[in-house]
Parts: sequence; structure tokens; C-alpha cells
Amino acid sequence: MSPLLLIDGDQNFRQALAIALRLDGHAVSAVPSVEAAERELASGEFGCCVIDVRLAGAAGLLGRMARSSRACVVATAFDPDLLAETLARHPEVAALEKPFRVEDLRAVLGPRASIVA
Repeated sequence: MSPLLLIDGDQNFRQALAIALRLDGHAVSAVPSVEAAERELASGEFGCCVIDVRLAGAAGLLGRMARSSRACVVATAFDPDLLAETLARHPEVAALEKPFRVEDLRAVLGPRASIVA
């Protein structure tokens, strides 16, 4: 099972989701910023990246990952309009409105759900 990279500025949400995924047996790297995510991506491969699109630099990272990565990419936000705009620019990514649970993440990933099964 490939590691998951969780990029979210909300410390409580990031930690809670990372803990839930780890309790399910997943390798998770959870970071608070795009800059920290860039460092993580430079040091390893990830099967899935979950990105809060409200973060500074998230749009650029999302675009680069969606075009060049073998990892599945999931855009998240509390704002459904922002998610719709993100999907219009990057139809190859999945979207998940916050708040969500691990089960919701699995459902969005569909056939790729084995990454976080």
C-alpha cells in the first residue's frame, strides 16, 4: 500500500484524519503547507495526495501533481463553489468537501480506494 500525503493547514483536521488513517494501518505524512509538501514529495513516492485548495500555492501544486504524478490527487475545501472551480480547472482530480471521514475519502477514490483501504 502506497503512503498518503495529507496537505492541510487546519491542524486539528489534519491530525484527526492522519490518526484515523494510521489506525487503519496506513502510512501517512501530514503537513501544514505546500512548502512542506514539496519537501515530502521530493523525498518519496505517494499513492495519494489530499490537498486543501485554500492553502497558498495549492493551485500550482495541484496542477503539477495532476499532470505529472502517478498518485491520485484529491482536492478538499469547506467551500463547494471553490471545489467546483478547482474541478473545472483540473478535471483529472477528485474533490471532497470538508468535513469528511476516511470512509468518504474511500468513496471518492472509487477503484483506487485500495490506497486507503
